[in-house]
Amino acid sequence: MNASSSAQFSLNENNVLKVLENFTVINYAVVTSLIAVFGLVANVINLNIFLKHGIRHSYTMNFVMLSASDFCGLSAALLYGLACNPMLPELPFEPIGVAYLMAGALYCRSVVLIVQGSFPRAAEGSRFRLIACFMSTVYPRAFFSKMSCSITVMMTVQRCLCVSAPLKLRNRLTPTRTLTCLMLIAVGMVFVNFIHPFFGSFQLGFDLEPTKNRTTLKMLSRSSYNDIKVVSSLLNSLVFLALFAIELMSTSILIIKLHSYSIWRQLVVFPRTITAKERSHKGKHISRVIVALSVILLISYTPYAVSCLVTMSLDLSGATGQLVNHLTKLMWSVSFVLQNIHSSISIFVYYNMSLIYRKTFQNLIFHRQIKLKDTNKS
Repeated sequence: MNASSSAQFSLNENNVLKVLENFTVINYAVVTSLIAVFGLVANVINLNIFLKHGIRHSYTMNFVMLSASDFCGLSAALLYGLACNPMLPELPFEPIGVAYLMAGALYCRSVVLIVQGSFPRAAEGSRFRLIACFMSTVYPRAFFSKMSCSITVMMTVQRCLCVSAPLKLRNRLTPTRTLTCLMLIAVGMVFVNFIHPFFGSFQLGFDLEPTKNRTTLKMLSRSSYNDIKVVSSLLNSLVFLALFAIELMSTSILIIKLHSYSIWRQLVVFPRTITAKERSHKGKHISRVIVALSVILLISYTPYAVSCLVTMSLDLSGATGQLVNHLTKLMWSVSFVLQNIHSSISIFVYYNMSLIYRKTFQNLIFHRQIKLKDTNKS
C-alpha cells in the first residue's frame, strides 16, 4: 500500500513538473516572441515620432533613450524566445549560455579572437564567426530591462524635483546632462549584469551529453563560480529592489504634488497670458505621461521584485527542491513576459495622453496632413 501510494505520488509530481515546464517554455518561446514583435514595431514608431519633434528638452531625451532601450531589450527577448523554441533543430552549441558569455565582450571581433585562441578547431570557417558575431548581441535582455527601469526612475525623480522646485532645475536639466547621466547609469548596469564574465567565473567549453552521445559548446563554470554567484545574485537583486523602491516613492510623491498643485495652478495661470496657460498645460501632460509610465512599470515589475525576494530566501535542497525549482522558473518566465509587455505598451500611453504625439502618429501612419500649430503644446 505504501509502495503504491509512493509511486502514485511520484507520478503526480512528475506530471506537475511537466506541466510547469511546458508553461515555462510557452511563456518564453511563444508569448514572449509575439509580444516582442509588436513591441519592436511600436518602439520604432516611438523613436521616429520623438526624433521628428527634436531633442530640445531633457524629457524628450529620456523618452528617446527609453524607446531605444526598450527596442534593444525586445530584440534580445525575441532572440531569447527563438533560442528556447523546442521546435528548432538541435544546434551544436547551447544558445542561452553561449549568448550570455558572448554578450560580456565589448566587440564582436574580440569575441572571435578569444574563441579562436581557446578553441582553434571550433573557430575554423566563417560559419562560427557569424555565430559569434550574432551571439554577442543576443543576451543583453537583463541589461536593457534594468536600463529601461533606470530611465523611468530617472524621469520620475526629475519630474518630481521639477514640480517641487521648477525654477531651480529648469535650466540645469539639459539634454546633454541627461545623456551624460544615462551613460553613467549604463556603465554601472553593464558591470552589474555581466559580473561573471568580468571576473572570469565562466568559460566556453565542450561538454559531453551522454543521452545524445555528442559534445556541445556551452558555458562552463569555473572554481570561482559559487563565490561570484552569491555576490552577483545579491547585487542584481539589491540594485533592482532599490530602483523599485525609489520609483514607488517618487511616483507617490509626484501624484500627491500634482493633486495638491492642480487648483493652485489654475488660480495662478488664469489671469495670465495664453502662453502661461499653454506651459502649465504642457507640464501637466508631461507629468501625467510619466506617472502613467511609472504605474505601468510598478505593476509589470512587481512579480520580478517578488521573485528576487523569494529566490534570495529559497532552499532548493531536499525532496521538494525540484518542484520549488520549477515553480521559481515559472515565476521568472511570468515576470519576463510582463517586462516585455511593459516595454511594448508605452505607445498607447503616448497616443492617449499626448496631443502632439497623436497628431504626428496619425500623420505618419495614416498620411493625414494635420497642421501642428505648436509642437510644444503637449
